[in-house]
Amino acid sequence: MRKNIIYYDCKCGLCQRVVRFILRIDSKNKFYFSPISTLIENKNQKKPDSIILSFNDALYYEGQAIINIMKNIGNNWCLLGKTLEFIPEETLDEIYGWVSRNRNNWSSKKIRLCPNIPIHMKGRFILE
Repeated sequence: MRKNIIYYDCKCGLCQRVVRFILRIDSKNKFYFSPISTLIENKNQKKPDSIILSFNDALYYEGQAIINIMKNIGNNWCLLGKTLEFIPEETLDEIYGWVSRNRNNWSSKKIRLCPNIPIHMKGRFILE
């Protein structure tokens, strides 16, 4: 069973860009990706528009998910994760919520539900 899964809204253009960014900086292939709908269907979770990180048998939501992704991705990104820890969790989640509410306004084009995944990266996606 795969661990370290980032669940994301595959209908969101901003979310897809974040996934592509993480794929680019995750040089150790530490994270896998799956549409958030697979987690909701399998575990009856309640935050369908949030990024959710499944890491070390725990689930992290919103700001805590971002912090843990950055802290564990390697390279110098861990410094960003450690810096974000200084922001109170409530404040970080408020910022995340604001971005989440406005993300569709920032995308100028419609995003396809199934973006093209390069062949060499298909193993990093869990689609079922």
